[in-house]
Amino acid sequence: MIQIVLDVSANTFKNNWGYFEQMVQQIKTIDSGKYNIVFKTQLFSRHSEAAKINIPLDHEVYEEMNRICGDYNYSLTSSVFDNISLDFLLHFSEDTPFIKIACRSDLYNLIENIPSNIIVYVSIDCRKTISDALHKSITNNRTLRVLKCIPEYPANTKDYIDNIFKIPGYIYSNISDHTANLKLFKYWESSIAHMGEAGFHFPFEYEIFEMHYVLKHDDTNPDAGAFAKTIKDLTEIL
Repeated sequence: MIQIVLDVSANTFKNNWGYFEQMVQQIKTIDSGKYNIVFKTQLFSRHSEAAKINIPLDHEVYEEMNRICGDYNYSLTSSVFDNISLDFLLHFSEDTPFIKIACRSDLYNLIENIPSNIIVYVSIDCRKTISDALHKSITNNRTLRVLKCIPEYPANTKDYIDNIFKIPGYIYSNISDHTANLKLFKYWESSIAHMGEAGFHFPFEYEIFEMHYVLKHDDTNPDAGAFAKTIKDLTEIL
């Protein structure tokens, strides 16, 4: 089954959990049940580098977000950017579906602080070789789901296709999408369907596609540019 991860940051709802609930409600109205949808946010401490250019998410707001997602039968999780945030998420709930590590090599060491029974999603730049820190986690038999991305905002769809799908020996990849339309998702979903028809058995429970989600684009918000998907976009696929 395909899992769609919707990334919603505090830059978008500004620690207003009522606004976040509107975002969840709008997804619920168009959700046909075709995909497994998970909401994901971003956690970093107020003293981190990330906090210099982003709005830190209050832990009390995260608790409300988790309640809201549960009310609508969705799961919530987060990317973590430091050990303080990781510790909060690890102790928050046993129902957290996974923990996400963003596409930054300086964050990959956090994986070693996550218990081995917890699933970790990690993004990598598909144009580069795997870093030593991430390779160590892979060789230690960690429960990792690697998502390939191009960390440009927006990224070019052709660059994704050339650096993922057209690599010799390609089978399938999970994707973290930063493109400005749905072409990549449709291309990826079609490739999965073709492999299924050919008898390929996917090794994990979900094939994963992550995308940023906003109610409206906002050039002053680093998470709400042209690469973020709106309800109009998501209605087309959900």
